[in-house]
Amino acid sequence: MAASNRLFQLCVSALLVILIAAPLNLVHAESLGQWTSTTKYPLGLNAVSCANFASDIYCVGGVGGGGNSHNQVYLASLGASGIGAWSTGAAYPTAIDSASCVSASAGIYCVGGENGGNPVNNVYFAPASSSGLGSWSSAAPYPNSLAAISCVAYSGYIYCVGGFDTNGDEVSSTYYAPISPGLTSWTGTTQYPLAVDSASCAVSGGDIYCVAGETENGASQNTPITNVYYAQLTSSGIGQWSTALSYPTALAAASCAPYSGYLYCVGGFDSSQYSSTDTYFAAVNASGVASWANAAPYPIAIDTSTCVTYNGYIYCVGGTSDTASSHSIVNSSYYAPIAGAATTSSTTPEFPVAAAIPLVLAGALVAVAWTSRTTRRSSGPTA
Repeated sequence: MAASNRLFQLCVSALLVILIAAPLNLVHAESLGQWTSTTKYPLGLNAVSCANFASDIYCVGGVGGGGNSHNQVYLASLGASGIGAWSTGAAYPTAIDSASCVSASAGIYCVGGENGGNPVNNVYFAPASSSGLGSWSSAAPYPNSLAAISCVAYSGYIYCVGGFDTNGDEVSSTYYAPISPGLTSWTGTTQYPLAVDSASCAVSGGDIYCVAGETENGASQNTPITNVYYAQLTSSGIGQWSTALSYPTALAAASCAPYSGYLYCVGGFDSSQYSSTDTYFAAVNASGVASWANAAPYPIAIDTSTCVTYNGYIYCVGGTSDTASSHSIVNSSYYAPIAGAATTSSTTPEFPVAAAIPLVLAGALVAVAWTSRTTRRSSGPTA
């Protein structure tokens, strides 16, 4: 029986290796693959705000090279081949840029922004469906006129952080509102630890994570920061903010998008107002941010772009590309695969532990039985 004991030990060792190496996340997500150019946005704009509803992306407003805000709305499908052809949606009720648009259960909500450099408190909603985007209707105005707010939607509520006011001053105020049966009122909640605008907030697992942004530092109103904070979201508002691991670079107007327990952050501008190609990702959980790591750099230096994730990919649209040698507002769009991510709606692990255990144990039993039997018989515009 020495041979059968040896085979049994080998099978048990294999089981231990599988248990140790098995992924703990239901959908395994890691870094980004290479960026690929996809369908250009119809206009060269920055400070557009985009949100995806199911497999479609909806983009609202923006500001062009002449400094004029726009009211155009465009939509396109998202897929493994990139962004599809853009089509025109119902025009936004006012020219706007630097709004914060989020996808909720019934459609798209857009909060604040600025019109010709003047922050506004407008909030509008448009229903979305497989037939496209419906007409816009007004919701309860935001308590203050602010631009470059960062909002997220979660479990029937919208939560918004920071922004800058009509004096150009950043604020630390945060508000939330229920969105069912309609957004009819805003309530103040736990203030952000800093007065900030152009932070990028995202929601994952019932927590909000806000990354970098800019704040005032003495006479300078445009000081990018590395601060990252997170808090729990509930029907009572935003919980206590906690400090998370700092962002690797001080940048404002990056665009962060969540996917399967990770954050992916693209671009931003530095203290010299130059755009960055930096792309970082990090695993997040109720204890904060595990660590930041480099992902494939964006093909061009970019800030005030807007990015969304869907079905194993990240898609980014427009923005400003400002370097020491050139300045341009671009209509380029790029997308990249999230390495290791499932690209279907399934949340089945690549090799589930639950399946591994019976398979290996069965193999062990078969190996022992077979060895005993034979012993008895024989002894993995682009800038």
